[in-house]
Amino acid sequence: YIHNSSVLKQSRPEWVVYQDLFETQNKIVMRGVSVINPEWLPTFCPSLVTLGPHLSEPEPVWSVSCGQVMARYQGQYGQLGWQLPVTELEMVQSLEKYKWFARFLLEGQVASELAKYKTSLLSNPLIMVKSWSNLQKRTELILKELAREHCDNAEKLKNIWNRDKKYLLSSYLAWLPEVIHSDVSK
Repeated sequence: YIHNSSVLKQSRPEWVVYQDLFETQNKIVMRGVSVINPEWLPTFCPSLVTLGPHLSEPEPVWSVSCGQVMARYQGQYGQLGWQLPVTELEMVQSLEKYKWFARFLLEGQVASELAKYKTSLLSNPLIMVKSWSNLQKRTELILKELAREHCDNAEKLKNIWNRDKKYLLSSYLAWLPEVIHSDVSK
């Protein structure tokens, strides 16, 4: 219960934090209460939140402003597993994240200079996130290179390209017809 002297007593917020609990004659009440947004919990209290797998709908997206693969999660908070609202967060580190990052890279969303080659790709970048993607050698090539360098965001890719200009070149060329390999290699 919220203490009677609190201005929040009448509004009855759904999610709060409190400074102090004390016991009156017949109930335990909170003092020093503040309203919080439950979407903050995965960011500010990650050790108390269980996210589970990302939601399949809507699909993960590329955030240009963050330079990250973002996904939506339906988390649970605390030992009692209170259900949190759906929250969009940076996708959790996994093979799945590398697949989505590779898809967005091939589509030209991660590195805009690659967008001009999107129509020349030998396969649709969407296959990167399909369950059968490992059946195509070109998907394995790019995934192995990304995983080897733990490259799953724009900043990491930029740093790797600064020290190795040829990083991903051979695996990217596997996605393109040989007639344009020389154009891409420039």
